[in-house]
Amino acid sequence: MPTLDEYRQQRKAPRDRSPELHALAREAVRAEAVTNDADWNHFLSYLEAAISRTTSLRDQEDKRLRDPLLVEDLEIRRCKVRIAELETRIATLKEVILLPKFIKEQGNLARQQIAELKASEGA
Repeated sequence: MPTLDEYRQQRKAPRDRSPELHALAREAVRAEAVTNDADWNHFLSYLEAAISRTTSLRDQEDKRLRDPLLVEDLEIRRCKVRIAELETRIATLKEVILLPKFIKEQGNLARQQIAELKASEGA
């Protein structure tokens, strides 16, 4: 069991982040392979079609919500909930499309940090 002083000393010591950085760098290479894959591009076309379809549904619900003949409180609430669900779906699909880009950016950042760590260790 470490003493309080030993515990505090351990917390002050810089943590070695190199295993995490190396993992991020490896994932960036995999993301690069995915984005250049024909199957991934085909999958993206499905996602883009789903976004388009969902946007159309959201616009229909929005139009319905703005209809002056819609006065029933329960139906107005249901319409608002459907709009919120559709907007959430659109946001999620867009995040899935952007995921490889995010992984590549984080991998490049990890590579830079690894190089900085190696340079500081060598100095």
